[in-house]
Amino acid sequence: MADAKPKPRTKTKKRRRAPSRDEYVRYIVAIESWDWSYSFGLAGTKDSLDPYMEHRQLGITGKLLHPTNPSIATVELWLLPRGDLDEDQRKNDTPTSVGRLTLHDGRLTGLLPIPADSLTALLQMLIADRFRFVDLGAARLRHRQALVSSFSLATHIDADDMPSTGDET
Repeated sequence: MADAKPKPRTKTKKRRRAPSRDEYVRYIVAIESWDWSYSFGLAGTKDSLDPYMEHRQLGITGKLLHPTNPSIATVELWLLPRGDLDEDQRKNDTPTSVGRLTLHDGRLTGLLPIPADSLTALLQMLIADRFRFVDLGAARLRHRQALVSSFSLATHIDADDMPSTGDET
């Protein structure tokens, strides 16, 4: 009788599953500080369509109020103005998210593109110290990342508006 060799095991690919709709979480952040930076200069490449380079960003730092997560010490959100998101230019978009959250070393960081034409109003409200909270609707953190489906800056959050305590990350 010949020795029967065991068949080699075939490797199966592990697939990441997309977060389902029931994993939606509201992240409530109390704004502690904000910062605005701007740069303008020459593009630096000969084949650039625009001879200038311009960069604007609005940074908001805060504390996560909900959901409670001891591994998140601070929240840092970066609102990045983009001209292609202005109302007259976005009609044919098919977006899957309006930003992304990433957790690294105790800091929850959000990159959130915004329409460039909304920047002036946002800055005025921050200068007047009116905005106190950011309310982000996003998927539950998975592999330390989540896609954001909506966000808003608010002057106040009522206790009735706070999500139930069952939404922990």
